[in-house]
Amino acid sequence: MRKISAMLCILISSTAFADERKNNADNFKGLNLGVGLSLVKFNSDYFDQGGSQNNNRFDTTNTIPRFDGSYMFELNDKWLLGLGLSLDLMTYNGDKRSISYSYSVPGEIHIRTKNHYSVYLEPTYAVNDSLGVFSKLGYHSFKITDVWNCPSSGCVNDIRRLDGLGLGLGIKKMIDENIYVQLEGEYVKYSSTNDSRTGYTPWGYHNNYSYSGTASAGYHF
Repeated sequence: MRKISAMLCILISSTAFADERKNNADNFKGLNLGVGLSLVKFNSDYFDQGGSQNNNRFDTTNTIPRFDGSYMFELNDKWLLGLGLSLDLMTYNGDKRSISYSYSVPGEIHIRTKNHYSVYLEPTYAVNDSLGVFSKLGYHSFKITDVWNCPSSGCVNDIRRLDGLGLGLGIKKMIDENIYVQLEGEYVKYSSTNDSRTGYTPWGYHNNYSYSGTASAGYHF
């Protein structure tokens, strides 16, 4: 009888321990909808391949409201994999820079960015039942415009869409079973682009990348 009682105690203890471990990932799985603020610095390094050697950096730093939705799939008692979408629909202007166009005619240019979104995968490790750490691999895309201010009519704004790959790290804290807060940082390398001034062969290219930090809160369903 004592042996049976001991075996039952061991079984109950192991089951409780398994349930406790299982609950870590259980608390994070499901649908998440959040809103946050991102501090984003976007750089577009311009390298002039013409005679003027007019290299420059066009940048913009903005605080951006961002909307985010994801679904977390439980892989085991500690690991989850999230699939998500984030977006912002606002327009931002960078600082003006003096630069030449078409045979060194002076002018000004600044970059304008808008309609950014990303689709991402988010591997997450549940440290305990309320704290998770995650990495993020995402595809990013947004519209960018080179806004020219030139002294003649031969200068036309150059509009294009940039695509890139982002890598990020972050932490998520469950305040209760439904409310969470989250902090993350991300680096995105975008595709390089030619400087296509209307009527002329491209004389340079832009190397495009960004850094961001985001604080957000949301609801877990």
